[in-house]
Amino acid sequence: PVDAIGSGSELGCRGSGPDDRSDSRDRGRVPAYFLRGVHLKTEEPEYYDLKLDPDKTITAFIIRVLDKNKRWQDFYVNNWFHKWSPETDRKMLKHYANDSPHYTVYGYLGGIAAPFDAAGKALLKKYPDANIYHGRVVPAKNDIGYEVRVLHLLGRNKKTLRYEIMHGNPKAIERLDGTPPPKGAKRGHAK
Repeated sequence: PVDAIGSGSELGCRGSGPDDRSDSRDRGRVPAYFLRGVHLKTEEPEYYDLKLDPDKTITAFIIRVLDKNKRWQDFYVNNWFHKWSPETDRKMLKHYANDSPHYTVYGYLGGIAAPFDAAGKALLKKYPDANIYHGRVVPAKNDIGYEVRVLHLLGRNKKTLRYEIMHGNPKAIERLDGTPPPKGAKRGHAK
């Protein structure tokens, strides 16, 4: 069900499930899905101790499933931005420029094709040790057509050497514990 259009290009595909070999009897149990992602054949993808085949590996940005009322519902949204390719970086911005709380973006400074808005640029001057942002992609009148409105800036505190939120409401950001999957857990399956 995956159709990558060249290396590093935007990918859109539709299918009936994990593979399109399921017959019509199975289609009632396997939801239709839509995946938007990128296929990068030049990387050697790794996930913890798994070595992945780069020809068969796709970084999924957005996965939607068709619900019983025939509406597309977000199932997964990848909101960590870094450089994929100039073409992909620009094309993906339009998919994140909306008001849904699931479409805010995170990344290291310089890892998104859109510039920060004027307020965000002022915050970077105020917090020069910040190196991670959390923001919202919004339409803008610039060459790219979008900019990032900063919600949070994070960085390493020089005294404690711990990462902290330098700007933004700490209660409004989701904390991750950084724990890898347990050894022996079945890979690719949710608990």
